[in-house]
Amino acid sequence: QFAAKADLLAQARVQEQVIKRTQQMVFREELVAMKRVLRRMGYIDEGEILSLKGRVACEVNSGDELVCTELLFSPLLQSLTVEQTVGLLTLLVFEEVTKESAPPRDELVEPIRQLHETAARVAKICQECRLPKDTEEYMKSFSPAMAEVGYMWAKGCKFAEACVLAKIHEGSMVRCLRRVAELLQELVAAAQLIGSKELVTRFQEAVTHIKRDIVFAASLYL
Repeated sequence: QFAAKADLLAQARVQEQVIKRTQQMVFREELVAMKRVLRRMGYIDEGEILSLKGRVACEVNSGDELVCTELLFSPLLQSLTVEQTVGLLTLLVFEEVTKESAPPRDELVEPIRQLHETAARVAKICQECRLPKDTEEYMKSFSPAMAEVGYMWAKGCKFAEACVLAKIHEGSMVRCLRRVAELLQELVAAAQLIGSKELVTRFQEAVTHIKRDIVFAASLYL
C-alpha cells in the first residue's frame, strides 16, 4: 500500500509539471500573438518600442484599451457632443446582460455603429494574428443597453428618470456611471498625450456633467 501511494504521488508530481509547462507554453504563445497584434495596429515597432498609440493605450484601464485608443485616433470623438460622448462610453464599461433596455436615440445610432465597427476590426486583427478571442462574446461586451441613460444623465435628467430608462438595478446603473467617470478621467490624460485640447476640454466637461446627485454621493445612505 505504501509503495502504491508513493507511486501515485510521483505520478501526480509528474502531471503537475506537465500542466505547468503546458500553461507556460500557452502563455508564451498568447504573448507572441499579442505582440503581433500590437505591431500590426501600430502600438509597438519592430523593436517592441511603444509608439504614441501604445503610450496612449497605457493610460486606459477602465475600458477596452485597443478600442478606446482607436476611437481616440479617429475623427469620431471629436464630432460628438458631451451627451453623445457619455452615452457612447457606456458601451465600454457596462458589463451586465440585460433582457430589455431603452433604445438609443437617433443621435447615438451612428456613433454606436462606428464603435462596433472598430471593435469588429480589432477582433478580426486578433484572429488573423492567432490571438485566441471569442469574437461573438467580444462583440456582445460592447452593449448599448446604458447608452440612452448615459446620454440623458449627462443632459441633466433626475435620478428617478434615469432609473426608469435603465430598466436594471439602481446599483448597476450607479456603478456604470461611476465607471464612465473613471474612463473619462483616463481619456483626459490620453488626450493630453495626443495633444488634443479639444478632446481634453470635452472629456473634462463630460466629467462635470455626470458627477452629480446621488450617483456620486459619498454614501448612498446619506
